[in-house]
Amino acid sequence: MQVAVIGLGLMGQAMARRLTEQGFSVVVYNRTLEKAKSFQRQFPHMTVASTAAEAVQTAETVITMLADDQAVTQVANGPRGILAGLKPEQVWIDCSTISPELSQTLSRDAAQVGAVRLEAPVGGSVNAAESGTLVVWLGGDVEAVSRIEPVLQVLAARHEYVGPVGQALGLKLAINLNLGIQVAALAEGLLLAHRSGIALDRALELMLNSAIASPAMKYRGPWMLELPDMPWFKLDLMKKDLELALAEVSHPEALPLSQTTDQLLQEASQAGWGNQELAAVFRALYQRWVHLGELPKSST
Repeated sequence: MQVAVIGLGLMGQAMARRLTEQGFSVVVYNRTLEKAKSFQRQFPHMTVASTAAEAVQTAETVITMLADDQAVTQVANGPRGILAGLKPEQVWIDCSTISPELSQTLSRDAAQVGAVRLEAPVGGSVNAAESGTLVVWLGGDVEAVSRIEPVLQVLAARHEYVGPVGQALGLKLAINLNLGIQVAALAEGLLLAHRSGIALDRALELMLNSAIASPAMKYRGPWMLELPDMPWFKLDLMKKDLELALAEVSHPEALPLSQTTDQLLQEASQAGWGNQELAAVFRALYQRWVHLGELPKSST
């Protein structure tokens, strides 16, 4: 089976590598063409397309993994875009976390040419994509899911059909909303414990061995004190997802924790942490505490 992978950020690259290693014929496209060529040099069996339409025309199945609404809209539309290249009966698996409204529009556009678009946001980071242990939530035509089983079996440990287009993304936003709030809460609690005189590393150890430590906090918590070389989930992408969630309600105050966390991530992004791992929110909060004089004198 030939698969087109469009969008070569960290997740897109990991998915393309996994598919290639599992014997799929892969064609890749990235808006920055040199990035695609550089990636292909590591995997000579891959093919680089010069446009999204070209990538789609040469593949049986299309996967997109793009950052936001703007990126997906740009790659999907126009004479060089995905929609221009889609063929009848082709399946487009869109793993991008975007607004449910845009997702519904794109699915209607794909249907006009006889193709099927499934929204397929994923759970898991780069390591899960590389090892084929993602969780994929699917929204759209349930009958099309069986047609992409070979791809799902390689990329995911589990996939769940959620419902019509918009529902899988609604679930993904609900999950990411919780992740962002948990990370912010852990950072805040860690600083409060430190204020009492407990060393940061000891406080973190104790907190991560308590009832509050979800699986996500157990692996992300240590990064608050030592950021990873490669971000698993950039802070700015979480900020984008929280803002998508807030846009889903008529009144932002209906999601008060999301609203507060979004403000904190905005502060962190403005301080230069946006392209770092989400756990960098701790660094921004730490600087706020320094400014407010809340930390023990020995810490500052």
